[in-house]
Amino acid sequence: MGCGTSKQAQEPEEQKEQSEPDEATPSPSASPTAELAAGDDTPDPESDSVSDSRDEEEENLRREKEERRRKKQIKQAALAGDVEKLAKLNAKASDVCDSAGNTVLHLCVRSKNFDSVNFMVSRELVNLNIVNNRGQSCLHIAVKLGLVDVSKLLTQKGALTSIQDEKGRTALWISCFKGNSMLSVLLLEAGAEVNRTDQNKRTPLLAACEQGHISIVRILVDW
Repeated sequence: MGCGTSKQAQEPEEQKEQSEPDEATPSPSASPTAELAAGDDTPDPESDSVSDSRDEEEENLRREKEERRRKKQIKQAALAGDVEKLAKLNAKASDVCDSAGNTVLHLCVRSKNFDSVNFMVSRELVNLNIVNNRGQSCLHIAVKLGLVDVSKLLTQKGALTSIQDEKGRTALWISCFKGNSMLSVLLLEAGAEVNRTDQNKRTPLLAACEQGHISIVRILVDW
């Protein structure tokens, strides 16, 4: 009887021992790749460089677009002789405005507006002898358009009378060819060379003769 009781008391102990694990089973460790991905917070220099490069490119494009817009506005203001707008845009006389190589001052002369030309040559130290793609200085254009006051202003400010355009013509040659006595005298007084020929070896005198400008011929002969 006592032995049976002892056997029954031992059975729960054995069951208890069987239900308890012998050792704690280690959990599977994370893979090395996952650990690196989870713990690597270091910035990627290559990615940052690409981003910076893209930002810089976008900024350059924005600036180029803004500059094209500004040049267009300046060109329109110069051709219109709009002094107020030229001042507002801070236009520079020597800034090139178009594909033909015309500067702001070239276009102001083309506008035939004395005030805009005077404004541009008086507000800063200006190179009056820049030529466009056809070799024309501002004086060439002024003489071609018959602008006596503008031509006088330019020569007084230091415009050279000796510059030749793509066809070898000086401002004096053009004035003689067109028969403009006032401009011819003005240029001669400013030091223009009487015998400077064009690319076809024609002097201002010959150009005047060919066009039948007798008054110009007399001026040149007597000079």
